[in-house]
Amino acid sequence: MWQLLSQRGRARLLLLGSALALGALSSPWHTFAVDPQQVAITATDFSFAPSTITLTVGQPVTLAVTNRGKVDHDLKSDIPLTALTYQQAENPIDEQKENEEKGTLDVDFGPGNTAQVTFTPTKAGNYEFFCDVQNHKELGMQGMFVVQPTAAGVTELPNSGGDPNALLPLWLALAGLALVLAGLAVRTMRASLQP
Repeated sequence: MWQLLSQRGRARLLLLGSALALGALSSPWHTFAVDPQQVAITATDFSFAPSTITLTVGQPVTLAVTNRGKVDHDLKSDIPLTALTYQQAENPIDEQKENEEKGTLDVDFGPGNTAQVTFTPTKAGNYEFFCDVQNHKELGMQGMFVVQPTAAGVTELPNSGGDPNALLPLWLALAGLALVLAGLAVRTMRASLQP
């Protein structure tokens, strides 16, 4: 089959493969920040400080919440996220595992204690966080996560809902690389066959 390709055809094949590989690798789907943003919140009876936290889609977050109050508190939010892990919290272990699997931000912490989790926001928007112990939210224990798009304008991670197409850029890059390598192999074979 490769012998049927003209020199111009092989050049086009190499160009197409290179374009696919470069296009997929330069995709904004995987150009997110790797260093976690450090966020510290202080919980008192009955407020969070700061009450507005700015995050970025795709940038990991290490969230530490310190309870300076005299009663138990928690922090809950429906913020779309992935890669939730608990480093320290007073939630039961089975609840932590369930929250990690479901991507539910829910962190418990008693008086004088600090809870810490990491997660990655997956969708731009404003998402309330609050304490759902008794009527703490109604007493003012609430705030807002403001999740901004990436610098490249990405507003939502493609795999935030288990999207099977999330690996598409990788597959395109691999297909492009395979085409480039095949073209180079044909070129090398033809060159070795000529006197």
